[in-house]
Amino acid sequence: MEPVLEISMVRENLALTIAVWTAVKKGLITTAHLPTGRAAVTSDAGRVVEIFNPLELHGEGDLIRGATNQVRAAFAFSVIQTHRTLESVYDGPPLQDPDQDRKAARCAIYLLNNSMRRGMLTPTWSCPLGYRRNFKVGSISFALDASELDGKTVYWDDFGGLEKYLELLAYLAEQAKEPPQKTAPRARGQAAQEARSIRQDFMEAASASDPVSQFIGARCMIGPEAQTIAGGLYDEYVNWCQETGQETLGQRSFGMQLTKLGFTRRRRGRGRHWWQGIGLAGATGPRE
Repeated sequence: MEPVLEISMVRENLALTIAVWTAVKKGLITTAHLPTGRAAVTSDAGRVVEIFNPLELHGEGDLIRGATNQVRAAFAFSVIQTHRTLESVYDGPPLQDPDQDRKAARCAIYLLNNSMRRGMLTPTWSCPLGYRRNFKVGSISFALDASELDGKTVYWDDFGGLEKYLELLAYLAEQAKEPPQKTAPRARGQAAQEARSIRQDFMEAASASDPVSQFIGARCMIGPEAQTIAGGLYDEYVNWCQETGQETLGQRSFGMQLTKLGFTRRRRGRGRHWWQGIGLAGATGPRE
């Protein structure tokens, strides 16, 4: 399916769910309109089939609660699917997008997807250090200020409400119509300068009392092109802890802390896991 259709479909699904929710809230749809038990319906193939619906509603309050949960679920689905679609369309991470409006839109979806991993019905914001900033899509007047949201409950008002979110999806669907142009390779000096800038931003935002951040500052390089195998990075961390007298985290806890700091782990060739955005200082390439 084309990316524009994927985003348009989840947007349509969310819009329909909002319409049903609104009708329920206004009393236009009541429990009397909803058949339960066994019923005969016509399938997409044109056949009459019998289905059983075990839905139990003990009043209009249950119906309103259920409709509200449907909106939350449709919203979460739209976030997750849109994030996956954008990953298939664009090569680099959102923060590297040269188009400022599109960059802000992609970052908003990235942060929402990150937050849904903490719970789809009651999500809390999960904002890596590099994303704790204000994102604005000027062409649709969409804004998400993520500078102080990390760890807080996600509210639709954080980004202007569901109406603004639907506009964001429409904007992203429009952007997905045209394949992104490949950017020219950056000069070595420019890449090094960008890496130094990213490292400086990270160290300024990182907690000085966090041993993992201290390890990154002492032994690692940070940047969009940095990467290293997960096992090798953890071994270096263990060595650093032994040399500095720090208490060593288990590999799973170490990985969770890296994720919290904004780094991404992916499975690559031969089934191995690699960390993206972080590498070992002095390494000439990905470590095997």
